[in-house]
Amino acid sequence: MILREEYAEEMESSGSYRENLEKCFLSVCKKMGLEVPIWMKKNTREFVSFNKTIFFKEHFIDEVSFDYFEIKIQK
Repeated sequence: MILREEYAEEMESSGSYRENLEKCFLSVCKKMGLEVPIWMKKNTREFVSFNKTIFFKEHFIDEVSFDYFEIKIQK
């Protein structure tokens, strides 16, 4: 069950893909009042392969009240 959805749009066309992704990621975390989860190599592999990745409770330092946090690119 989806508890909440938030969206971010590409903020600057002048930045690199990684820079724009990072800005959008930080923006969504801020909108949701979440600390930024720890991005691991598995997240990079998933994102490259599937245009999405999942963060579990272990990716957060503080306790969270959900099972996982998913980010994805919608085209």
